[in-house]
Amino acid sequence: MNKKNKNKVEFAKTAVVAVFCAIVIAGIVGVKMSQNIRAEAEKHLVVETGISAAVNRQIISQREGLENLKKEREQAQADRVFNRSLGN
Repeated sequence: MNKKNKNKVEFAKTAVVAVFCAIVIAGIVGVKMSQNIRAEAEKHLVVETGISAAVNRQIISQREGLENLKKEREQAQADRVFNRSLGN
């Protein structure tokens, strides 16, 4: 093998190693990016879950308040009816 062909083979080997390294680096970068994206998504999920829980607690509280008002109104009506029946 002459020197010119030997240089071509060495260049090809170097190019293959360089391409392989680039693929490995791209894979590592891709994995890191995926991990970062997942971590951010998990943070957002925690925040959204907290917001949903707070809204649900507020809705439940409002419903309970309305139920209590309804019971108080019904009790007041029953008291009025009872007081009227005592007065007659």
